[in-house]
Amino acid sequence: MYYNYTMDLLKKFLNILFPIHCVNCLQKYETHLCNTCLEKIPFEIKNKRSDIFFAFSYKNPIVKKAIWNLKFYNKKDIAYTLSRKAFDVLLDEMQDLQLFNNLEKPVLIPVPLHTKRLKERGFNQSELIAFGIYSRNPSLFNIDTKHIIRNRYTIPQAKIQNKNERIANISKCFSITNKDFFKNKNIIIIDDVTTTGATIFELKNILIQNGARSVYGFTLAQ
Repeated sequence: MYYNYTMDLLKKFLNILFPIHCVNCLQKYETHLCNTCLEKIPFEIKNKRSDIFFAFSYKNPIVKKAIWNLKFYNKKDIAYTLSRKAFDVLLDEMQDLQLFNNLEKPVLIPVPLHTKRLKERGFNQSELIAFGIYSRNPSLFNIDTKHIIRNRYTIPQAKIQNKNERIANISKCFSITNKDFFKNKNIIIIDDVTTTGATIFELKNILIQNGARSVYGFTLAQ
């Protein structure tokens, strides 16, 4: 009890010294994406591929601003805020696919960053999103961040417009560290944004090759 009270006081004190403003409405809150702005974001669940799902449209200005601030301005709490809302879309999709009917829980796999990119950014936004989803109901999922790595430093996919160049850029850049871990498992790859699906497709290929039963992609936005 003492610890929680002390941390609460510290948070309030820091918020006075360094006030937090919502990245959209710019009003002062205790989070970088306030509930009022969050509720303005509609779900966008029209997916062009049956194996990749997403919750929001990246064309929505609030979503685009929020994800941009998450990735490039270190507003890490945005990942938690968006992912907890996106959880409902993922839950509906997984129930439709009957992934919860198996005895073994689906495994959430955040898209890994290369160690150099991780050092540059300081965190993996996909990992934050995955843990945000997981925290909504830990009894539904397992989560793994150890058994697949990014073995090659690549140009950010967002900087490449051509689809074939995106595919070439991401080709063979992931490695499995334990080939037995994914056998017969249902996998859900987690990322922030998908455009062509090249990253998720590359990960899906290597996971299927290593025995995964089924692999789906879920992102905050497309």
